[in-house]
Amino acid sequence: KGDSAIRIAEEIHVAQWAYSLCYIVFVLVLMLIWKGFGLLIVALPVVFKIPMWGISTGVEEENDILQVEFPNFFSIYYVQYKRLGTSLRLSDVIQSYKNLAPYEMQQFVSRIEVDLASGEAHALRMLDKRYVYNPDIHRFCAVAATVSRGDARAEKVVESLQAELEHKSIESSG
Repeated sequence: KGDSAIRIAEEIHVAQWAYSLCYIVFVLVLMLIWKGFGLLIVALPVVFKIPMWGISTGVEEENDILQVEFPNFFSIYYVQYKRLGTSLRLSDVIQSYKNLAPYEMQQFVSRIEVDLASGEAHALRMLDKRYVYNPDIHRFCAVAATVSRGDARAEKVVESLQAELEHKSIESSG
C-alpha cells in the first residue's frame, strides 16, 4: 500500500535522485564494456520521473479514502472542541482518533503528528500544502487555525464545517 500512498515532496525528490544516481552508475558500468553505452545517459530525464509515475493513482485513492474518513476525523475534532473550546489542541484530537482510524488514516494523522513537533501552525500549513486538491482539508486547516488563535468566530466556523461535512456524508451515502 505504501507505493500507492501519496508521498510527501521531499520523499519524491530523494527517490528521484536515488533512481538517477543508480542509473548513472549502471551506465558507467556498461561503458566499461563498450563506450557506446554512454548514449544511454539520454534516458536520464525519464529515469528521474519514475518516482512520479504512480502519483495520480495515489492521489485518487487517497482522495477516495479521505472523502469517506475525513468527516469521522473532524467529528472527533468537533466533539473535543465542544468540550474544550479554544483550548483544544490538534495533538489531542490525533491521539483520540489514531486508535480508531483505519490504516490509511493512521498514515494521514501520523504525517500531521510529525509536523506537530514544529508547532500546530506549522502542521496545519504543511497539511494544507500536502492536500491542496482537497477543499475539506483546506477548510479544516483554516478552521483549526482559527481555533488555535482563540478567535471569537471559532465556534461558528467549527459548527459550519461540521454541518457541511455531515451534509456531504448524507449525500454520498444516500
